Amino acid sequence: MLASNAELITLILGYKVSSGAIMGSVQITDGTNSTTLEPNGSLPVTLQDQTTPVIIAKLSILEETTTTTGDVAIDDYVMPVTSVTGIVAGKHLAIFDPASVRFMNACVVSVASLNVTIDRPMDFAFPSGSYVDVSETNLAVNGAGGTIVAGLRNNAGAVPPPGIELTVDITRLIFQCVAATAVDLTKFGDLAALTNGITCRERNDTHHNIFNAKTNGDLAGIMFDLSVSTASGSKGVDGFISRLTWGGQAKMGAVVRLPIDTDIEILINDDISGLTLFEIVAEGSVVQP
Repeated sequence: MLASNAELITLILGYKVSSGAIMGSVQITDGTNSTTLEPNGSLPVTLQDQTTPVIIAKLSILEETTTTTGDVAIDDYVMPVTSVTGIVAGKHLAIFDPASVRFMNACVVSVASLNVTIDRPMDFAFPSGSYVDVSETNLAVNGAGGTIVAGLRNNAGAVPPPGIELTVDITRLIFQCVAATAVDLTKFGDLAALTNGITCRERNDTHHNIFNAKTNGDLAGIMFDLSVSTASGSKGVDGFISRLTWGGQAKMGAVVRLPIDTDIEILINDDISGLTLFEIVAEGSVVQP
């Protein structure tokens, strides 16, 4: 004798798996609540998008870290900082307050004395003492003399200071390459095929390499949707844009989850400074506790 509907559902699903029988549409009820199985014997599931904060941020190479010297208000465009070393127009800033677990990204417009003007309004009243990481998002650099690492959090080790203690899910990476001459699948951008290639990895206690690419063809094989641009075409520039999507059942059906103190990184071990621009955008969302 079965004690509950749950046991009956388990029995039916187990029978279907073991026997391979087609169960059809089965309804189980206790007179108040009912559960209808799908024709293939599975439980019905309703999918809905989550509503956690969305993350769209460029991977970058950390260069400097400073702090704010005064409170800023929501919608402010200027913030006072302790040091402007390395802060010039175009640099990427990650502003974060560990106490409130709030962060935002911005681009430097100008610097006057110890005041930095950014390209977007503050979306949080960051208190004095908030951290400001200064980094470069153009990954067209020379890594032939030693590995150059670009990351999303950029908080490995004691420096920079600990980052925002949030777990995030990364669903996709979007690559943008601008070159001086025509690109093809045998090259990396418009450069000769790389010797070591760029490596994408999840940096945690053990590390996990996700892929390595030495040519545009390697990237196209991994991502499929790589779009080549030509200077004579509608976009008027040589290069490519590509997208690697993990999340979604039509893709890989998984995300790259980054718990606290982990990161997704790009390792560069070749000289790709001949590219005009090489940027990678990570998209995803914050995981609710």
